[in-house]
Amino acid sequence: MNINSKRSLPLVNPEGAGFSSERLGRIRPTMQKFIDQKKVPNIVTLIAREGKIVHFEAQGYLDFDSRRPTPKDAIFRLYSNSKPIAGVGIMILCEEGLLNLDDPVSKYIPAFKNPVVLSSNDDERTQPGPPPIIPTIPAKREITICDCLRNTSGLATPQRSPLLFMMEYHDIITELGWQLVDRFNMPPRSSYRERAEAHAKLPLTFHPGTEFEYHVGYEIIGAIVEKIVGKTLEEFYQERIFTPLGMKDTSFYLDEENLDRFTTCYQPKYENQEWCLNVLDRPETSEKIKGPKIYFSAGGEMGGLLSTAVDYARLA
Repeated sequence: MNINSKRSLPLVNPEGAGFSSERLGRIRPTMQKFIDQKKVPNIVTLIAREGKIVHFEAQGYLDFDSRRPTPKDAIFRLYSNSKPIAGVGIMILCEEGLLNLDDPVSKYIPAFKNPVVLSSNDDERTQPGPPPIIPTIPAKREITICDCLRNTSGLATPQRSPLLFMMEYHDIITELGWQLVDRFNMPPRSSYRERAEAHAKLPLTFHPGTEFEYHVGYEIIGAIVEKIVGKTLEEFYQERIFTPLGMKDTSFYLDEENLDRFTTCYQPKYENQEWCLNVLDRPETSEKIKGPKIYFSAGGEMGGLLSTAVDYARLA
């Protein structure tokens, strides 16, 4: 495989880059243990310093059933490793003066103006009369782009929402397509912009900037980027990040011609008093190949972006 494409990542002698060949040699047997114990089907390991690769190996199988060897250019679902790429996209727009990290989200999606927060303290209530079914108070401030990036938005999630909340906002939650199981692997019921608009109708679960709740703000990030650039995330990423860096194997979706490099995706499951790996997504039936190719998740839902070790090294 030629790794020296548009942006050179040469393989060099480890000692010349400040590494120990003897110590790098310990990596392969250590990684092999995970494969032999069936904790993972495959591992591609790449170590580089200042753009120079000192260790690059592929081990294991594309899937346990076929036992096809894993190539170095195997294509993986990045899931939440898609988030740093969203961060790069945001910083490009920030450098160009098209947004500011402290901008309120409502500047780009007006439905987020004047948010309210769930409240369990009657003393904080400002509304007269009997308490509402779901008591809320005005948020201390609006959600910012920075909040979405650092997971401090306060946006509601299934994990933080009590049953009464789920009942009160049933129609909105149905529109969002919330699911507690495998929700990161199923196509949304609407576009991410529509989901963002629906999310804005829900009370926040905490004041922006005061707590941490992983992932949820990245749906908003994707919607904001697409609104600013007037393109899909796929088009923007390809034009401004992937093509300039020579990341030729990175995309939200995959062509059939690359099926033989696409890994089977497994998830751990507890069965018969032990943990094992069950197939979650097979390449030949994957939404990433067979789907409508219209869902571009900035945060990694449905597998997020697809990429290789070399491509991700180029980004790094």
